Amino acid sequence: CLAHDMFSLSSNTPSASFIFVKATDTDERIVHTVTQTAGEILSRRQKLPSDGTHWVVAIASHGDMVTEERAGQVKKAVERAMSVFQDHLSLWDTVCMDTRDPCSEVMNDLRTNFGRLVSKILKESPMQPTLLRHASDLLARVSPRLGSPFCTTAEFLSALCTDLDVGVPDSQDDVTNYLDVLACFGMVVTFKHGLLVDTVVHRPQWLLQEVVGLVLSPELFPPPRIQFLKGKARTKQV
Repeated sequence: CLAHDMFSLSSNTPSASFIFVKATDTDERIVHTVTQTAGEILSRRQKLPSDGTHWVVAIASHGDMVTEERAGQVKKAVERAMSVFQDHLSLWDTVCMDTRDPCSEVMNDLRTNFGRLVSKILKESPMQPTLLRHASDLLARVSPRLGSPFCTTAEFLSALCTDLDVGVPDSQDDVTNYLDVLACFGMVVTFKHGLLVDTVVHRPQWLLQEVVGLVLSPELFPPPRIQFLKGKARTKQV
C-alpha cells in the first residue's frame, strides 16, 4: 500500500493524498489496503493543528486488466473502506486505470479531475487568498509590465508582490508552492531541472505558439528540422 501527499500548503489548510491499490486484488485486499493507508494518513494528519478538509484520491492500477463491471466493484470497495473515516477524510474519487500509459484518455480525465480538486482546495485555503484566488487577474496586470514573456523567478515574484503591496516570501517552500499552483492551472510554465530552472514563462500562449508551434512546423523552422515519421517525432528531437 502507498499513500502520497500530493498537495499540502500548510498545517491548517485543506490538503490531499493519493492512495494506490490494485484493481486485480480481491475486494477484501482492497478494503484492507485502503483502511491501513487511510489510517496512516489520519495518524499523520492528527499530529498537525488542522482545520481544513483532507481529500483522498484512490488510484486503482492494472485497470486495463479488468472489466468495467470489476472497476465498479473496486470503486465500491474503496468507498466501503473510506466510509469508516468519513468524519476525518473525504474521498474525492476512485480512478481505475492503466498507470503505465500517461497519454490514455483516463489519465487525461484524471488530470482534469485533479485540477478541479486543486481548485476546490484553493478556494477553501486561508493561505494568501489574494494571491491564490485572484491569480488570473493578478497575472493580467503584472505580465505586461514584465515586458518579455519570460523572466527570472525573482523578477516574477517581485512584480507580483509589488502589485499586491506585500513582502516577497522568505520561505523557498512558499515560493515553490505559489509557482506550482500557478503552473497547475496553466497560468505559468516553470522548469524543475536544467538550464531554465530559474525561469518563469508568464505567457504560456507565447511558448506554445511562438516556440513549440514553430519547432513542430518543419516548413517554418530552419535546419536541422525535426524528422517526422507518420506524423510522430521523438521527444529528444523536440
